[in-house]
Amino acid sequence: MNDETTYDELMEYFTMQREIEFLYKGISYAFLSVKGGFVLVRENRIVTDVYAHPMELAHEAVVDGTPFLELFQRQEIEIALVL
Repeated sequence: MNDETTYDELMEYFTMQREIEFLYKGISYAFLSVKGGFVLVRENRIVTDVYAHPMELAHEAVVDGTPFLELFQRQEIEIALVL
């Protein structure tokens, strides 16, 4: 995946309800669709509640104590795959 993903592209992925895999400090995470909504998983374990809307999850998800979008904007996250 291109590690030059822009904020607008990322928001489009969430709007399109795409599954997004990323790395943070060498740990694998993913935003996935599940029955009833969307979750964030860390190394194959669900680490958030189920959110009905992926954009809500994008804005609420916290990774290692820091909001996901803040980490993305600081370029500390590597987008690995978008399905």
